[in-house]
Amino acid sequence: MFLALGCNRRDVLEAGLMSGMSALRARLEAGLAQRLFALPESAVRRLIGRPLTIEGQALEPHMELACRLMALTLRLAPLTGRPLPGTLSVRREINWPSCADPSPLAALLVARIPAVCSLLAPCERGASTQEGDQFISLRTLTLAQDRADYHHSLAAIDRPGPALPQVRDLEVAGGAHPLRARVYWPRLHAKLPLLVYLHGGGYVIGDLDTHDALCRRLAREADVCVAAVDYRLAPENPFPAAVDDALAAFRDLVSRAEELGADPQRVVVAGDSAGATLSAVVAQQCRGQELAPELALLFYPSTEMQSRAPSRRLFGEGFLLDQDRIDFFMNAYGAPREDPRISPLLAESLAGLPPHLVVTAGFDPLRDEGRAYAEALARAGVRTRHLEHPGLTHGWVHMAALPGARRATTEVVEALRAELSRIGTEAVHA
Repeated sequence: MFLALGCNRRDVLEAGLMSGMSALRARLEAGLAQRLFALPESAVRRLIGRPLTIEGQALEPHMELACRLMALTLRLAPLTGRPLPGTLSVRREINWPSCADPSPLAALLVARIPAVCSLLAPCERGASTQEGDQFISLRTLTLAQDRADYHHSLAAIDRPGPALPQVRDLEVAGGAHPLRARVYWPRLHAKLPLLVYLHGGGYVIGDLDTHDALCRRLAREADVCVAAVDYRLAPENPFPAAVDDALAAFRDLVSRAEELGADPQRVVVAGDSAGATLSAVVAQQCRGQELAPELALLFYPSTEMQSRAPSRRLFGEGFLLDQDRIDFFMNAYGAPREDPRISPLLAESLAGLPPHLVVTAGFDPLRDEGRAYAEALARAGVRTRHLEHPGLTHGWVHMAALPGARRATTEVVEALRAELSRIGTEAVHA
């Protein structure tokens, strides 16, 4: 078949070899990371050295390990031939850790990994612009590779979700055409709350599969029927496609709650990162309507894109979500940054919104705008609970391999269950 398309045997063999090496490398990375994350906190602390403390809060040991491994991956990218996320050419200064580093982990890995990685793929070195500086010209990921890389990275830091009695894909309404959704039932023949989930990924990456384990955990641990929506992604579908899809799918799912065996009086809209922003927008757009959420659960939302809060500067590099990555996502999405559909904190009024659970992370560049949204909701008279996990970074809901992330998930689930119980009680006495 490949020969018929004009590919010679050498092209086919090279493509197959590169694909196989990429898959092997992903499995090796995931296996190594999972073993490191399984170490007790005392052992991890000995590996990484003194805790990183900013504004009086310390990064949790396993989370710091994840950040250091990510930084090391970027430093080793030229040796592995692995491209970096993004669509623009990148020239990144390489400052290799040495044995003089306070962390023995850096010295150990850098001493051994480059020699192995250099056997897998050559590096392409760029010209040095200054004497004494070393720059590496790094290839960049295509959009398809970027999305696939997101899948691979989760394998290193997440755990498989629990088995459930029933999980089924179905079709729901979208802003332009029908969308795919995935529904998770932790119990059958029970009228459970309905939680409509909108995944994160900067409106550019992420899908039903990247968030499958998370949705399974939420369904099982919170005892809710979860319906995850596969909304359209940018840049193929720029703003406001994701908003239109989120609204259409939410309304369709709520209208079919009883068909799904869920309780239409206990509906939650939830999401992480960009999905949390979409959830905030859904809550605002559906305010006062018949098909509206009774609760919004926002994991580290982006709520104000017009300006940059201090946390963007404090944590905008080296904490798993960098500012240049945020800029790439926003440019791909193409939303006017003052529009409340991308900056829900800028809405004219937040009064009359349903109760909110706002979850933030201490080492997240989006931390301050999440805090600001929780404070603005409370000032507007909205019942709001703000949970901040000071030792975690952006993306922790996907990091079930990390003890701190598991503890944070337990806390959020307990708050979710308590709020749903309260909403159920209020509905009975209404």
